Amino acid sequence: MRVLSPVGQRPAVIGEQHRKAVRVSGEVIGIIDDGLSGAYLPHLAATLQQAAEPAKVVYWTKTNGGAPAPLSVIEQLARECDAVIVGVAL
Repeated sequence: MRVLSPVGQRPAVIGEQHRKAVRVSGEVIGIIDDGLSGAYLPHLAATLQQAAEPAKVVYWTKTNGGAPAPLSVIEQLARECDAVIVGVAL
């Protein structure tokens, strides 16, 4: 009998990873809640308002968690926001 392992051998990635510092102070942050996240995204919005001091947090909750956000909402947030967080619960 021959047993095959699904674990492959991959070379290690060597090098530095640089992350751009994210600053939201003075920015407009949008949040699209799928309606299934419970208290997580409302808590995130409140934490952003208190700790990060964005200019504004635009919060939108989908009526159907399994459907995509309407194009009109996506376009509105794209116009109004500097960054958008999309919450998806599993």
